[in-house]
Amino acid sequence: MACEVPVIASDVDGFTETVEDGVTGFIIPRENTEAIADKLWQLYSDKELRAKMSTAGRQRVLRLYDWEENVKTMEQALLETAAQK
Repeated sequence: MACEVPVIASDVDGFTETVEDGVTGFIIPRENTEAIADKLWQLYSDKELRAKMSTAGRQRVLRLYDWEENVKTMEQALLETAAQK
């Protein structure tokens, strides 16, 4: 997504929290080769969909995965946890 490319990912932990199905890419059932092929074909044949998902994916990365902001959030969580003990 960071490279403005729609994602096709399986429905495993991590991917399901990261990829917005139908928005930034597609989540497909594990080991379903037909679903992979269908989604690849859909992206190949629909330039407008590719562009829309590409932009949405990049925007999601910029919004949610800012390194500096994530470090601050983690640091704050750790300080709050330590203060509770």
